[in-house]
Formats: sequence, C-alpha cells, structure tokens
Amino acid sequence: MSVTPSGFNTGMTDQVSGTAVVQGVVGLPEGVFPDDVHTPGPHPAGPDATPAGRSGVSTVERLVGLLAETDRIIAETIGLIRHHRHHARGRTATGGLRLDRFLTLAAGRTGTDIRRLMRTERTLTRMPAVDAAFAEGQLSWSQTQGIVAATRDLTAAQTTELDDDLAGPLATMPADGDPDAIVATARDWATNILHATNADRYDPADRAFFRIQPDRLGGAHFSGYDRLESVLTIREAAEAAADRPTVPEAVRTD
Repeated sequence: MSVTPSGFNTGMTDQVSGTAVVQGVVGLPEGVFPDDVHTPGPHPAGPDATPAGRSGVSTVERLVGLLAETDRIIAETIGLIRHHRHHARGRTATGGLRLDRFLTLAAGRTGTDIRRLMRTERTLTRMPAVDAAFAEGQLSWSQTQGIVAATRDLTAAQTTELDDDLAGPLATMPADGDPDAIVATARDWATNILHATNADRYDPADRAFFRIQPDRLGGAHFSGYDRLESVLTIREAAEAAADRPTVPEAVRTD
C-alpha cells in the first residue's frame, strides 16, 4: 500500500517486503505503524544510510575522529566554564542567571548534564595532572569522568593527594594501553587513601570503657575495650591479683 501526501490509498504495495511505502506524509494513516513504514532509498537511520563524511575516510576512521573531537570540545567547554567562574563580573552575560541555569536553557542541555560539567571542572582544579592530561588529549572524557568519580568520598586534600599519585602513571601511560586501567588505578588508590586516613584518625582509646558486674557468689564479670597494650596491662594485673596463696597442709594434733 502506498500513501500519497493527501492520505489517499493508491492501491500500490511493496511486493518485496509487504510494508507500506509512505511518501511526504506527516502523520501515519490508521493501522500503519512506524515499523511498517520505509522511505524510498536508503533509510536515514538504517544500515544502508550514507553518513555525511569526508572523501577517502572510512566510517570507522570517521567515528574515531568524531569521538576524539568530542573529547576536545568537552575539554574546551570545561576550560571556558573555569574562565567564566574566575573572570566573570556579575551575571550580565547570562541575562541575570547563574551559568548552569543559563546553559541549561540556552544550549538545551539537561540540568544533570550541566551539573556534571560544573562538578568536573571544580574537581579538576584540585587535580592539575589529570586536568592537563585531559586538556592535552591524553585522557578521554570517559576516563576523566571515571577518575573524577573515584574522588567522590575524598576531601579536597585527599583529591590532590590522589592526583599526585596519578602523575607518574599518567606520564608513562602508553597511548595504546587499556583505557580502563588508569581509571581502575584511580579507584584503588582513592580507596587506599580513604582507608589509610580513617585508620590514622581512629584511636581505640576514644572508645575505651571498662565494665564490672558483680554476682551473688562474690565474683564479678568484667568487659571493656581499649588500646591493645592497655588491655594486656589490665589482663596482667588481673592475673596477678587472682593468684591465691597455697593452702597449708593440715597439722595433726594427735
């Protein structure tokens, strides 16, 4: 069945596929669904579509080039966000709106997308090595996002410490290496930094207690918590106090 722009049925049918052929129609006639419709020639979203490309460049090469260009554009975008944050005076350029709100409306981006860019920019100010690697194209946007995500539970100082640790691997990272490796390294080292800091901050003495519960038989139960050396000292004292004198043998009087 073929449908003309006026919507009249011409009685023509695609004999090969049995699907409707729609030419220049905005709405679909009743009983015809998008999956049943194809346009003459290559479908714009189908496998036979001819992408707009450069002469002599394969589709795969063009894909790789576009992804690299996307990384470059996002790196420049983050740089411009930083420049605006440091140098903008007032909100004249954004019509009185905050930059994130302005970009959401002016660029048609979701708030989540813009907030991700803003958070990444602020995190990278504490990570100069990662920031430079991304700006120079050594790290992709996805790698940078993975590294930034690893700092979620870190303080500003810990984030800078992680960046210092990553500076070495970034300097020697091969161009053809596993892209996930540097992200995995960042996650592992961020976890180590977090745990090491927590261990340094934790002092068992802050939670020390000693509890005694007498019973009706003249004894007592005791329990507590403290530093290991303190507990061992208490144990030695308790064992020493528990030593009972030897009962002398009975003396016969007969």
